[in-house]
Amino acid sequence: MSSIATGDEISEAEIRLLNDEDVVPRSVDFKGRPAVRAKTGCWKSSAFIIGGGVAERLSYYGISSNLVSYLSGALGQPTATAAAELNAWFGASSLLPILGGFLADSFTGRFRMIIVSCLLYILYLLVHNTKLPYSGIWDNVGGQGLSFLTLSAFLSSSSSRCKPAANTLGCSPPDQFQILFFFFSLYLVAIAQGGLTPCLQAFGADQFEDEDEYECKAKSSFFNWWTCFYAGGILVPLFILTYIQENVSWVLGFGIPAIVMLLHYFCSCMEVRLIDFV
Repeated sequence: MSSIATGDEISEAEIRLLNDEDVVPRSVDFKGRPAVRAKTGCWKSSAFIIGGGVAERLSYYGISSNLVSYLSGALGQPTATAAAELNAWFGASSLLPILGGFLADSFTGRFRMIIVSCLLYILYLLVHNTKLPYSGIWDNVGGQGLSFLTLSAFLSSSSSRCKPAANTLGCSPPDQFQILFFFFSLYLVAIAQGGLTPCLQAFGADQFEDEDEYECKAKSSFFNWWTCFYAGGILVPLFILTYIQENVSWVLGFGIPAIVMLLHYFCSCMEVRLIDFV
């Protein structure tokens, strides 16, 4: 992966003051200077990346684990139609990481791809959770992917409340705009996870230098901790967020992943000084 920034290069005098053991081979910091082992890489940066994996899985499964109920309930879709739409979305979500990995390795670099994908997730979640009037939606929207989903949930829940009909009580289903808005938001998440999934773990492994004995051993531990926390990021939405969505509020159920992903985005921006760029 190419460095994220070219920046001012370290002077020759400063480089000579550094021992060979202090500089990480073939790595630079966020300003394009030789990476110093004591200040960048290893667990200092990889711990944040593990947190990113947890946030991504919590957001993805917080959305996907209960989608059939949302489609057949809040959006009024027949169960068979909801299942078919969910399968199509899962298929797209499974294929897009191939494209995301190719773009990251060939053009953007992993860190840029991670940042852009986080923004798409946040866009989908926050707007999805914002309680905005239907008539003024385009004047007020200001977030990214997970934001759109939250707004979509609010619009659906507010428009599908039961209203008295002529001879009976019925519920007015969401209109076509709300359904299209929801699926636009949903596929925005598929694109976002397509960028995050192939990059996060590989970018975490980049923080460990194979030629250093300690870091080489630590890399094995990184994969163990990654798997452990990654699984935790899947279990939390399955056991907690689905309950919140079904029994408390769809807006809150989609809003929690939005907050988690927003925190990860800010942490990613703060941790940039600790990262080795290979």
